[in-house]
Amino acid sequence: NGKAAQSVNPEVYQNAELNATLQRLFGDRELSYSDYRIFYECIDVYGLTESVALMCAEDVINTNKAKNRVPMSYVRERARQWAREGINTISAASAKMAEGQWDGARNILKKLGISRAATEEELRLYEKWIAEWGFSQEAIEAALPETIKARYPTFGYLDKILEGLYESRLTGSAEIQAYLEGRGQQDGKLKAVLKALRAPRLTVSQELREMYAAWKEKGLSDSMILYGAQQAALRGDATLGQLDAILK
Repeated sequence: NGKAAQSVNPEVYQNAELNATLQRLFGDRELSYSDYRIFYECIDVYGLTESVALMCAEDVINTNKAKNRVPMSYVRERARQWAREGINTISAASAKMAEGQWDGARNILKKLGISRAATEEELRLYEKWIAEWGFSQEAIEAALPETIKARYPTFGYLDKILEGLYESRLTGSAEIQAYLEGRGQQDGKLKAVLKALRAPRLTVSQELREMYAAWKEKGLSDSMILYGAQQAALRGDATLGQLDAILK
């Protein structure tokens, strides 16, 4: 009961506007009295202003893999850290949040074999991956093996990989790793099909992956698909279109 809670816990419910702003940060997660009480400790105990405390909560949500499900105690711990570092203004908090982006982006560049600071455009992409798409640092790094397909991997190339994962609703590091490992095994089979077709390059395209999925839905086994590729090569028309016609 909201009215009863307000009468019992006035120290938490006296600032409705601040509470509403904090609730918006956490989205569909309904904050409890305990959550609010812990958040107010960031202000009352560690001396952060309301604005800086909200920025601290936003920073935790953006950087923790649990996102808006992160325990409020993590916000309190971050607030204590900020207080120790003297971060008590909006400008200092903004710089601290940007510093986390610089570190994260720099680590990604390093893993791509690029030894330099991130550009403004790369920082913008990194912020999109973290803040808008909900990837954690670990999830982004789990997708990095896909960049070996590019001769010169870039943030732009990684952005396309992450966009595909995001559209497939794959944002966790474990599920990304499992998905890419499974697709790697599938691509190995498709390279055998391309080899049977005597293709000039054994590059698995998205078109071939989609065709393969359709063939499997029809009940065709991998050996049948490979045999169809061999037949297409024998007929002198070793194209994906001919293979598809034979398998159909």
